[in-house]
Amino acid sequence: MRRHRFRTAVAVAAAACAVGGATACASGGATDEPATAVRDVRNRLTAEEIAASGVPTAYDAVDRLRRQWKRDMSAPGDAAVSVYLDNRRIGGLDALRNIGAAEVRELQYVSGREAEQRWGPEARGGAIIVLRR
Repeated sequence: MRRHRFRTAVAVAAAACAVGGATACASGGATDEPATAVRDVRNRLTAEEIAASGVPTAYDAVDRLRRQWKRDMSAPGDAAVSVYLDNRRIGGLDALRNIGAAEVRELQYVSGREAEQRWGPEARGGAIIVLRR
């Protein structure tokens, strides 16, 4: 039984390294990698995922593939998600409607708490960072 648990832990750690790359492997503990890898995947949307979905805009990509990004549940009542392009706020979610899906290299979601620390109170509803090709 003990040997089986060890093999399972090694297999999980190897899978996390494959999914999360060097960052997931850096912590060294087999128990933390899967959560880190899953969290990383949920907070990123790649050009490949967007292209495979066949959507026309960045907004449609978020709406179809990461709908939970549209509302940070930890944010206070009316706090809206902010959108950042080239580290500059370009507006709220509707700003994503003006960005073609083919222009996007990656979309990243930042939680309300982290976004507020990074950009101030205007981002307390969370943020979506757009990285262009």
